[in-house]
Parts: sequence; C-alpha cells; structure tokens
Amino acid sequence: MGLESGLWEGSGAQREASRPVQGVASACLSAPARRLHPLTVKRHSPERWIYAGALVLFGIVLVRNAWMSDDGLITFRTIDHFVRGDGLRFNVDERVQSYTHPLWLLLLTPAYVASREAFYGPVLVSIAVSALAVVVLSRRLVSSPGIGVAALLCLLGSKAFVDYTTSGLENPLTYLLLALFFVAWGEAGSPRRRLFRSLLLASLLALNRMDALLLVLPCVLVAVQQALRSGERLAPLGGVALLAASPLLLWFGFSLLYYGSVFPNTAYAKLDTGVPGSVLVPQGIAYLAASLRFDPVTPVLIVGAVLAASIRRRAVLAPVALGVVLYLAYTVRIGGDFMLGRYLAAPFFCSLVLLCRMRFPGPVYAALAALSLATSLAYPTAPLRTGRDLHDRDLDRIIANRGIADERAFYYRTNGLLSPRRETPFRAGSECGPDDPRLVVRRGCSSLGITGLRSCRGAHVVDPCALSDPLLARLPAAPMQRWRVGHNVRHLPAGYVESLRRGANLLEDPALRDLYADVREVTRGPLLSRRRLAAIWRLHFHDYGI
Repeated sequence: MGLESGLWEGSGAQREASRPVQGVASACLSAPARRLHPLTVKRHSPERWIYAGALVLFGIVLVRNAWMSDDGLITFRTIDHFVRGDGLRFNVDERVQSYTHPLWLLLLTPAYVASREAFYGPVLVSIAVSALAVVVLSRRLVSSPGIGVAALLCLLGSKAFVDYTTSGLENPLTYLLLALFFVAWGEAGSPRRRLFRSLLLASLLALNRMDALLLVLPCVLVAVQQALRSGERLAPLGGVALLAASPLLLWFGFSLLYYGSVFPNTAYAKLDTGVPGSVLVPQGIAYLAASLRFDPVTPVLIVGAVLAASIRRRAVLAPVALGVVLYLAYTVRIGGDFMLGRYLAAPFFCSLVLLCRMRFPGPVYAALAALSLATSLAYPTAPLRTGRDLHDRDLDRIIANRGIADERAFYYRTNGLLSPRRETPFRAGSECGPDDPRLVVRRGCSSLGITGLRSCRGAHVVDPCALSDPLLARLPAAPMQRWRVGHNVRHLPAGYVESLRRGANLLEDPALRDLYADVREVTRGPLLSRRRLAAIWRLHFHDYGI
C-alpha cells in the first residue's frame, strides 16, 4: 500500500481498483493529495451552522453525563503522594504501580496540583480532551461537514463512548491519541516520516494504556512494511523507529528500575489470576452480549463497520478493521470487564473512523445517525436521556448478569457532576494522627479509590483484590461462588497482616515467605542494590512453587 498521498480512500479510489496488487501503492501515490479538513465551505453556509450546532449538543450531553468512577479515584492517591514528594506509589512504604495509564496520570497531575482535589480538575480535563478528540474526528477524518455531523450524532448514540468521556479513567486521552494516529497515518509524506509519526503516536497510546496498542498494531506494521519497501537503508530506519518508540521504551526502563517490572501491578492482579480460559472466554462473550442488551448502538456499529470494510475489500481499510478485531478478541480472552462498555468505547471510536472514511452517499450517513439516536433513546440510561438520578426501581436495569454493571448509572447519584446528591469533592487524606489507623485492611474489592483517598497519608491500605498489593497480585485468585471479572479476591496468607504491622517477613508458608522476601526487597529496598536487582530477576524467572 503506497501512502504518499495518504492511506485513506480519496478521489483516486476508482483508479486504485483497476490496478494490480503492487498498484495499490501507485494508486495511492497518484491520488491527489489534500488535507482531510471538511469545513472548506463558505463561512455562513447552513452546513457549517448545523455542524456547530451538533458540536454544542455534544458538549451539553457530555457535561450532563460527566461523572467520576471509583476506579478513576485510585490514581489520585498515587498523584497525591507524587506531588508531596513520596514518589509514584499508592502506599508510601512500597514502590507499586497501581495504575495502568502513566501518560494519563502525568496529564492529570497539573490539574491536581492546581485544585488539590480529585473531582473538578480531572472531570474538566476529561471533558476538554474528549471534546478535542471529537473535533479531530469530525473535522480531520471526514470529507464533508455533513459526515462530521453524522459522526457526532453516532457518538451521542453510543452509551459506551459517552460514559467514558469522563469517569477519571484514561479513555479521553485514548480517543484523542487514536484520532491523531489515524490523521497522521493517513496523511501524505515520505515513508520515513510516516513511520516516525505512526510509531510515536502508537508508543504514546501504549504509554496511556498498554493494551490499546492492539487497535493500531496492524496500521503500524503497514507503515513499517512501506518504509522497508521504500528502498531506505535499514540502519536509518531503525534509528527513526527507536526515536519514535522512545517514550514507551524510556517508561519501560524507568518502570523496571523503580517498580521492578515493566508491567503495572494491575496487570498481574487482573490477568494472572489462575482463572482458566474455559471460564474467561464465556465471560468475555457475556460482556459483549451485555453491551448488546444495554447499549446496542455500540456493538452493532462496530460489527457493521468491520463487515463493511471486509465487503469493500479496500487495502487501506483492512488494517483499521483488523485492529478492532484484535482488540475485541483480546477482550473476550481476558473475560471482558465488570464496567459495561468500557472495553468497547475505543473500538467503537475506531469503527466510526472506518465508516467516515468509506465515503458512502450522504443519505446513508444520515440514516445511520438517525437510527443510532432513535435506538439509544429506547433505553433509560442512554446519553441523551440520562444525567439524572436513577430511582431504585431502575437498578435492576443497570446491573446485568455475571457481575457486569452500568458503572456510570450506579455512581452518578453520588459522583455525577450535575447530580443534586453529589458528595463534596474528593480530597486526599491528611497526615496520620495518633488516632488514625496505620494499617487499613479491606475486606472486599469495592471503593478502593475512595478508601485510599480517605485514609491518612502514611496508612498502608491492604487490597485483597491486589490492584495495589505486590504480593497478593502474584497469588492465584481465591475460588468464589459469585466470581466477578476484575474482582479477583485473594486470601490473605497466614502472617501477612502481622508482617505489614511489624515491618517483617512473618509468613508461615515457606514458599510464600521466599516470594515475599523478594517482593519486599524489590518494593522497599535500595533502588540500585545488588540484592534488589537479583530479587527483580527472581521475581521474573524463579519458580517459587506456589
């Protein structure tokens, strides 16, 4: 696939179809280069005003649905310790990465410094970043203002997308980086420049959330392939690739040195649970089914976009569609999530990019937008209908089977931006006083974020779901009668609480004692000591017999 004039379909699409396989490249090369900016109509044209009105409507819906999740609050205990000089850690006595989104954490830190609270700042940042992502999509990845309006209306029909434009999680930055990636990937330029842009934005996307890399991996491989076929020497291309991937590589180096692992502790806690694939895959399928039941616009549009790309058989569309399929397969394999729609929001965004670049007739886009809005309005928690408190009788509508919940609907009454019953802004705990507990042992998986913020600064919070616990994250999940994905409870080993209380290794099981000795050395020992470096090696490659 040649990319000199951009990978997206343009006016040279008909010429492309008549050329041989290699001609895909030359066809794209011959397509007239132009900027992907739709608003090239007259300043006071009706299309421009309709587009502006759609943007205003999107902003209103976004603000009305704005909220904060408990999982989003987990990050702010780490941010609070960071800005106070205690390091990037959830408990001040352990170096543990309890967050999955380093880039999002760094973006939220200035807002936290300015406000010293964990509600208004992150909500405003989320709104601003999400709005910017939508503007990039509806202006730079469409070929007319009408398609931009249709894209905005389709976004409003997706509960998954709107729910996670806020929430405190990293989705807004994921949307923006995806939009910028597809703009850069489709624009004209030399193979070396395209490779640099693609790898740079892909590395930032992975730095924001590592598994999001699957969405753009096929596109990155296309850019690599084109660079290799361009005749450029391998050494300069390798240097370009290394420079573009440097943000992610630098983070990996820092994470390995500081935390003792390139992967966040949450990855061990949620993915290394001992739950077999025979259980996870049906749960992942149930996750997709729950989205179809409560938010049909999102999965139907995703499937429709992938099928349309397959039918059209355009080489420029295949990598984007393949990225969506890869991400959905990964979602099913890990059992989905307990948050309804969270893992479908980014694939939905990519699927809408696909549809916008297929250049269907205008009535097709109008019908798609109208159908999306009409379908979503049939549900009480649709973005255009919510932004209000739900009555208790509505709760059975927002909790699906298998523990998959509509988190925004559940938390909105206390954590919604415009909710009349919203609690005061969340603030991190103060210094520990003589009467404050120094060891907080939680009994369940809910409300870790709120618990962390309300605990005093020096308190050690024990999380049985292991998001912030380096020892428990490396243990298999305990069998449960009512298992819930993402809530993998571990039994506290005998002697563990007393070990934390006394600052010693008092575990009774010999194998666990050896594991905990290395965990303590990695998370509490001097950074560059030989003992710590040896313990890092053992944590990765030694079999403790557990």
